[in-house]
Amino acid sequence: MKNGLFERMMNNIQDGIIIGERNKIVFCSNRTCEIYDLPKKEIQKFGNKLMLIPDFQSLETIELWITRKDGSSRYIQNRFSIDKESENLWYTITTDITERKLAQDKLTKEKEVLATTLKSIGDGVITVDINGKIKLMNKMAEKITRETFDSAKGKNLKEILNIFDEKTRKPIPDIVNQVMETKKIINISKSAVLITKTGETINIEDSAAPIKDCNDKIIGIVIIFRDVTKQKKIEQELLKNQRIESIGVLAGGIAHDFNNILQAIVGNLSLINLPCSDFENISRIAKIKDASKEAISLTQQLLTFSKGGDPVKVISSISYLLKETVNFVLRGSDIKCDFKIDKNLWPVEIDQGQMNQVIHNIVLNAKQSNPKNNKIQITATNEKLKSENIYSLPPKNYIKIVIVDTGCGIPKEIINKIFDPYFTTKPTGTGIGLTSAHSIVQKHGGHIHVESEEDIGSKFSIIIPGSSSKKDIPKYLPKYIVKTSLKNKKILVLEDNPSVIDFLKESFTELEITFKITNDGIKCVEEYSKNFEMNDLYDVVILDLTIPGGKGGEYTIKRILFINPAAKVIASSGYANNKIISNYKVFGFRERLVKPYDFTDLITTIKKVLHSKEFKKESKKGIVHS
Repeated sequence: MKNGLFERMMNNIQDGIIIGERNKIVFCSNRTCEIYDLPKKEIQKFGNKLMLIPDFQSLETIELWITRKDGSSRYIQNRFSIDKESENLWYTITTDITERKLAQDKLTKEKEVLATTLKSIGDGVITVDINGKIKLMNKMAEKITRETFDSAKGKNLKEILNIFDEKTRKPIPDIVNQVMETKKIINISKSAVLITKTGETINIEDSAAPIKDCNDKIIGIVIIFRDVTKQKKIEQELLKNQRIESIGVLAGGIAHDFNNILQAIVGNLSLINLPCSDFENISRIAKIKDASKEAISLTQQLLTFSKGGDPVKVISSISYLLKETVNFVLRGSDIKCDFKIDKNLWPVEIDQGQMNQVIHNIVLNAKQSNPKNNKIQITATNEKLKSENIYSLPPKNYIKIVIVDTGCGIPKEIINKIFDPYFTTKPTGTGIGLTSAHSIVQKHGGHIHVESEEDIGSKFSIIIPGSSSKKDIPKYLPKYIVKTSLKNKKILVLEDNPSVIDFLKESFTELEITFKITNDGIKCVEEYSKNFEMNDLYDVVILDLTIPGGKGGEYTIKRILFINPAAKVIASSGYANNKIISNYKVFGFRERLVKPYDFTDLITTIKKVLHSKEFKKESKKGIVHS
């Protein structure tokens, strides 16, 4: 034991070494003295008291706290062993594991805090590894998913969080893949629903975030979600009550507007029977026609405001539409409009009637808010949007229309409500003007935005897609179409409304057209087939799309085109939001007549169809033909 080499070796070991023979210590390393903060003599003297000498009954590893001479505490590990050849010889290896012990205690406390925190959180929390395998799940997550952590541990997240979009009923894209690809926090669809293993449907709101290590490497993902089913039901009830209340306001406003229109019609009709000159009656008829146009405009606004109202688009010049609409609205006022329109403005594919409503409603608001000032400025420019733009629109070519007035402006507290249904600051307003404008622009794939300041004015910006069509924009009907005679043309009609039938009969008789009117699609097909076989073809077919209790236009055109693919057919409907009216060429129609239409509309449409060339049915993604 007194060998110098042996002692140097023992003293260079990082752990404390004590060697004993029976009940006495024969060697103590320098590191042992450092750990205990005692000289060798005291260690040898108080070895038993320091619990260094084993009792030869239980040879094991002991961990304990010791208090040193300077009052500090250390946590040590003693490992005892007996020499196999001589049972009297034993040794002890002492390791200072204070730092490890403190780290373990800290980790244990953090785990306890985390467990307590997760347990008390009102949201469901699930953590997964980068492969989507569940590693942790709190009690609320168990409650919402109807799964226990024990049964869910190690399973793929998709097995536990079976999430669909409530509106489309399609599965939500894989959460784990989304986070791994974006490396950012993602928010799941607000219309997300969870289908539990018990078959229950739960509305949830959730988000997912990456868990990163100290090297910024993703090592897992945490998903936080909450049950908002009750909240959704409460919101729906509140919305339902608001709608019921608002319908009363809306109905009152509509009734007021229609009563004024009907007054003009009824009043002038009653005057026609009085003794008067032809000139006076012509004037009264003109007033009746103007009032009828107002009724049509109001009906179109209501259709657009309703769930349907898909735009019936044609290639158009927005500059021409802007000038015509604005000049009409400002007619009779002292307000001047300053137009600044690009000469090379791209064409647009729009529903002219609907876009007219948009411009009309905004300019009318500017006019009404401009009692003392007399200037409105309108600009129209080409704008090519990139992938990331302030309007959140797809990257392509757009037309930007800006309408600026110098009126009273909009208060800050209500500017976010002006596009809300039924919201109005006018005592007699219906609150659907700007709402329908917003709806129309959205359905055209565009964006509408407002900036305003009280006593300074308002600025409305309208962004609508430019058209990629190479077609020329038709301003007027070609002369050869206008001069076309309809005398002796043969027209087959599918229509069941007596008033419309009377109008068509009178119109066709006036035009010396040969016609046949049927009130059911089956009869219409039979009539067309009979004449086709006799080689006595109808020049034009007009089909009403809706025949209550019978076959309508969609059924009929399929069979007529089967008989004669070159048939020239016009779609007719009182529903401007009908999918066929919006996409008539997709279904094989050459043109459309949206009710109510007048004599001029009827003649013009028939002439256009007669001059239309052979064409193949257009196709549109999302529409399936049988």
